[in-house]
Amino acid sequence: MSIYTDIQTALDTALYPDVLSYWMRKTGPDADEYVVYTIDSDDATNADDEPLIRNANVAVRYYFKDSLIGTSAGRTKVQNRAGTIVSALESNGYSVPYGPQNIGDIDDIGYGVLLIECYKGRVV
Repeated sequence: MSIYTDIQTALDTALYPDVLSYWMRKTGPDADEYVVYTIDSDDATNADDEPLIRNANVAVRYYFKDSLIGTSAGRTKVQNRAGTIVSALESNGYSVPYGPQNIGDIDDIGYGVLLIECYKGRVV
């Protein structure tokens, strides 16, 4: 299974239909929450000129409307959603060493962003 299929399946299983996940950039209508992920690297360790092990570095960005963190219920929702994402990744063999990191409204679009860096090594 490709790393793209693997991460999409992990996120969709945990979040769909409440939160949609996208590769590289969001498309479609605005939503209160969504996820965008990128594959930052998928390096291979070779033996006899064939890939033996692949190590993927994936950045998962959880976007939420800034207005959600204006209330206690909204903050709880955001924290719970981030926990669901981390649990889904870890349950699918991803290492999440740093947990969710608040990186703010990086695109200046009225959405807060939590960055979740994760890694997965797999035998090919």
